[in-house]
Amino acid sequence: MKKLLPILLLMLCGCRAATTVADMTYVDRAGARHSICSRSTPLTLVYLNDIDCHECHAVGDSLRTSAVIARALSDGRLRVLSVYVGDQQDRWAASDPTEGWTECIDPEFASMATETYQFESLPALFIVDSRSRLRQNNISANDAINYIATHSK
Repeated sequence: MKKLLPILLLMLCGCRAATTVADMTYVDRAGARHSICSRSTPLTLVYLNDIDCHECHAVGDSLRTSAVIARALSDGRLRVLSVYVGDQQDRWAASDPTEGWTECIDPEFASMATETYQFESLPALFIVDSRSRLRQNNISANDAINYIATHSK
């Protein structure tokens, strides 16, 4: 059974946890470009979301109110890359930004076209390390917070 567990996890997740990520480039409100792999923090939490998604708002609120996330951000151990995956750029640009987060837009839905990120719905959360390896794939907000609490020290 111990030998089958990694294979079963790979089949369920669709991606190995240490897979090198496809480097995606996104644009922020000021027009600056940001990519998943260009950063100076040990961990990046990639948060794919949609303006009209109620669950996305709930997950975003959980991340915003997390003391673990706030502490890791202020200590420089984490970057939150919040990516709006949609085509309503005016509505997105008018929304209030979250302090400390890198907020970008993906109007071409490039995130959905890559095989690195396996997800069926939004919101989608991924954790990428400083070597551009996918550490957690399509996880819940609680799982993300717990991973960051134990791995961003």
